[in-house]
Amino acid sequence: MSRYAVDKVMRRVITDPQAKETFLARREEFLAGFELDDDERRALTEDDLTALYRMGAHPFLIVGFGGSITPPAERHARMTAYQKSLAGLGYPDYST
Repeated sequence: MSRYAVDKVMRRVITDPQAKETFLARREEFLAGFELDDDERRALTEDDLTALYRMGAHPFLIVGFGGSITPPAERHARMTAYQKSLAGLGYPDYST
């Protein structure tokens, strides 16, 4: 896995409104420009935040990414479910 590429995707979606719009509208097309393996591509395409965490993506970026791509009315419930999904997975690895 290339944590750098996954983190780069999430950071771009968080910080660039045009990138976010493109990602939400045409995910596969957006992700084509990044060196991702199949599991990374699937986790990003399916918004699988827990899989991203398991793969070692940066936890701060996961939270920002999840919040960014989730409609405001659904954000609290989604992030609460994400937090619960992390129980038992251990402390994240913050190294790059």
